[in-house]
Amino acid sequence: MTKPYVQYKRRTKIAALMQKIIDVPRSLRNAPKSKRFVYLAGKINKGSDSTNYRKRIAKLFRDHGLYALDPIRGKYNEERWDRYTDNEVVLRDIQDLKRAHVIFAVIINDGGFSFGTPCEIALSAMMFHVPIVLVTDIPNLYKHFWARAFCSRIFLAKEGELEKTIQEAAMHTIHWYGDDIEDEIYNEPKTL
Repeated sequence: MTKPYVQYKRRTKIAALMQKIIDVPRSLRNAPKSKRFVYLAGKINKGSDSTNYRKRIAKLFRDHGLYALDPIRGKYNEERWDRYTDNEVVLRDIQDLKRAHVIFAVIINDGGFSFGTPCEIALSAMMFHVPIVLVTDIPNLYKHFWARAFCSRIFLAKEGELEKTIQEAAMHTIHWYGDDIEDEIYNEPKTL
């Protein structure tokens, strides 16, 4: 039988590890509670078109009062991937999906397939009832009834217009789900 102190110490180590995994990133810790979060779903592959947009779109969202929850934050160096088990990565992603106010997903045909992105979309739609904005260049996915049932809005990128379509979808997300929109109906009291 282990001593109570050893059990306590072991539990404390595990709790500290779990807190690191699901902890709010440093950039979000001091964010006002009114900030709205956008989860960036999409294939994670070094150098692919579905990964390159992330930093640019995160900055665009931040400029408009939305914070991007990027599943590859803190893991841009390849050495850092080995620090986490598969369960730790998925657990942090699920915590981010719970915290998100909207999911911004990019699924493109760039020679590979992401199993995680459809899982994130389905989980967000069924469990958390979060609006989902999807950008794709796959016509069958754009027309698919499951995608239409789960996603609030789907943008189809035509050949050579992926960047433009991602930008358009991001502006749509900012317009509909951002919290810095000036709207006279809500800001100004009506006078008779």
